[in-house]
Amino acid sequence: MTLSQRCAGLLVVAAISVTGCGKSTGGDSPEAVFNTFKTAVSNGDWETASAQLTTESQDMMASGMMMMAAFASISFDEAEAKAREESFNELLASHGLNKEELDSNTSFASDDPSAAMAEMLAPVTNKPAFIADMINWIEKNSDDDGGMMEEITSGQLKNVEINGETAKGTIAMTKDGETSEEPIEFRNIGGKWFIHMPNN
Repeated sequence: MTLSQRCAGLLVVAAISVTGCGKSTGGDSPEAVFNTFKTAVSNGDWETASAQLTTESQDMMASGMMMMAAFASISFDEAEAKAREESFNELLASHGLNKEELDSNTSFASDDPSAAMAEMLAPVTNKPAFIADMINWIEKNSDDDGGMMEEITSGQLKNVEINGETAKGTIAMTKDGETSEEPIEFRNIGGKWFIHMPNN
């Protein structure tokens, strides 16, 4: 599996294992937000896709993207590695983050990972845009070819059960002719439904 495929996969996992700053949209129902998410992923519109996640899920996605970018920046060519590092630092700076400060951050030793991630990403004013920029950076700087995973666009939402401000359902996905099912969760925030990834 290529790095860009893993980027797409991580975003989907954030949805199926399952309103932030910036472009948070959500939907009028769990089905609506899932369809918006699915269409956005199909179109490579990572900002819109990320905007369908809860704030906490956006934090987890952003943290995951930064970890993946660290792997993507590795190159056997010293000049290429330096160029990738510089462009990565510029991307972070454009969203209010400082690489040295992130490297020295010890908040993940805390017993509350969600609070730690929120603290680390506090300077980012538009998390969906940040996630989108990270994915695009990884695709551009990865040594592997790009490509979407089949199951992203084949997913069908089933068995949705709403319980107050939360909902659960199942996604049936097909890959290589085989179908699998994964759970998905949603949260209603301010009258809009968002996909939620539990931190457990």
